[in-house]
Amino acid sequence: MRIARFRSSLDADDGGIFTAVIASSAALAYEHDIAIAARRIAGDPAALHTRSRARIVALPTNLGGRIRATHRLVAGADLVTLEGTWDPWNPLTAATCVVRRTPYLCVAHGSWSHFVKDRYPAKHLKKLLWWGLVEHWVVRGGAGIWWTSEREKRSSIETFPGIPDRDPVVELATEDLRGKRDTASHDPGVLQLVTLTRIHPLKRLDDLVRAVAGLAAAPYGLRVHLSIVGDGPPEVIAGLTALAADLGVADRITWTGPLWGDARIAPLASADIYVCPGPESFGMAVAEALSANLPVVVSDEVALAGEIEEAGAGAVFRYADVPDLTAALARVAAAVADPGYGTAPRQLWERRFSPQAFRRRFSESGLIPRL
Repeated sequence: MRIARFRSSLDADDGGIFTAVIASSAALAYEHDIAIAARRIAGDPAALHTRSRARIVALPTNLGGRIRATHRLVAGADLVTLEGTWDPWNPLTAATCVVRRTPYLCVAHGSWSHFVKDRYPAKHLKKLLWWGLVEHWVVRGGAGIWWTSEREKRSSIETFPGIPDRDPVVELATEDLRGKRDTASHDPGVLQLVTLTRIHPLKRLDDLVRAVAGLAAAPYGLRVHLSIVGDGPPEVIAGLTALAADLGVADRITWTGPLWGDARIAPLASADIYVCPGPESFGMAVAEALSANLPVVVSDEVALAGEIEEAGAGAVFRYADVPDLTAALARVAAAVADPGYGTAPRQLWERRFSPQAFRRRFSESGLIPRL
């Protein structure tokens, strides 16, 4: 099958969505011909092709060129996916699919989440207006919605009126980081924590900074170090660094800034625990950590939380509850200190998030046969 995936941008700064498109394309490319089309491509297209196993297509930014390029891609595809909502070009791509009788799927990547509604009501009202005027017509004209988690599906249906409750969940695949862990490279007496995230108030990194201070204090008294990999508004980063200084843990936190490729993997490879304090409609970095047999501590607003808890691959804490986060980190720290600690994280990844598991779910989901 020939699958054309349309995305507004192909940029590592997009975080989890970028990783999701690249990793799932690489998994699908074993059985399908994949093209990823975007109007803004950051980085070397050849390197992106190697990583995704897909053809990388730069879309023109002018209207005439975009119409012609979209027509060619849609005409040559058996299936189109619209990767992300709120893209003003989505209606054009959807209309082209309808004219060419090429089925398309909408992939929200968490953009219909209730968190924007709860925290930024004015922004949510703008989204509701776009939804009512444009977006819901795009969704209604498609062959279905590709949900990446049950939590994403339920949250979206409750937040935006008229989203159909008929389509299956197909969890994503991630890259395999097996064999890349190197905990021998750090002081074994220091608990190494890591998080890969967009630095934003919704991600609750202030809770994680407070948890580091809590682990260092009584009754835990742990030597702990946290690496925060990611970027965000300077004022948000400044506020977090000031908080760390006020709590006396500034020297226990490393701010790496954004990292890509092997450089991005290095902090994961040398960590003892991966931490996700904020909400995630899926959680690509969480699943990547599992592939390296790295135990994870996640909030109950992370879509994978139930599977992690059931598999014993880490711990789950109540979102925005610093004492519960601190206690969860302490529990997992005690578990990984045991020389007999097993491979539950890796086993969960192999069952649920490996390329093989993803291809099986995609083919069995009912999305393709219905097209």
